[in-house]
Amino acid sequence: MAPKYSLWLSPPGASPASQAVAAAIDKLSSALGGPRFPPHATLFSPVRADSDAKALEQVEHYAAKLRRQLGADAAGIPVEVDSVAAGSTYYQCVFLKGPASEALAAANAAAREQWGAAGQEPFMPHVSLVYGDHPADALPGLQTQAAEALPKDLAALSYVATEIRIVATSGQCEQWHEVGRVSITRQGEVSK
Repeated sequence: MAPKYSLWLSPPGASPASQAVAAAIDKLSSALGGPRFPPHATLFSPVRADSDAKALEQVEHYAAKLRRQLGADAAGIPVEVDSVAAGSTYYQCVFLKGPASEALAAANAAAREQWGAAGQEPFMPHVSLVYGDHPADALPGLQTQAAEALPKDLAALSYVATEIRIVATSGQCEQWHEVGRVSITRQGEVSK
């Protein structure tokens, strides 16, 4: 099967949201022995492609349609967070969750259409804090640890993503790597 790529919406690098979430991920991964990863909300996964270049090409095509859909004056895609939650899967163990903005829901729907994934699980926007397989009875304590590692005003961790990061996510988390970024707000801008 072709390698797997994921589309991430990350907070701007020097923003308070990026710094606070990255610090919480580092603190929690050190305490729990779990993997470290950059702050992000997964917009869509999986994108399958035979090479990084082909994955970038697919995402550039998707981003061009998305820019038309969002409109010329779109500032980006809002990612809102308002609570700390726990889930039952490895990649949704402990996370920040919030409502899907109209632009975020539309971007995910467009990605599902682009990659023929209409039957996927319902989209649940979130920003992961902990990856892991922890017993259900440990999750409330992990949620509390996560909440204590973050600012009290969780809404302040909301952000507007202006680019899509294309991340090769085949294999273990430690093997993942970014292969490029595509602007959501300006046509034709790609960085690798």
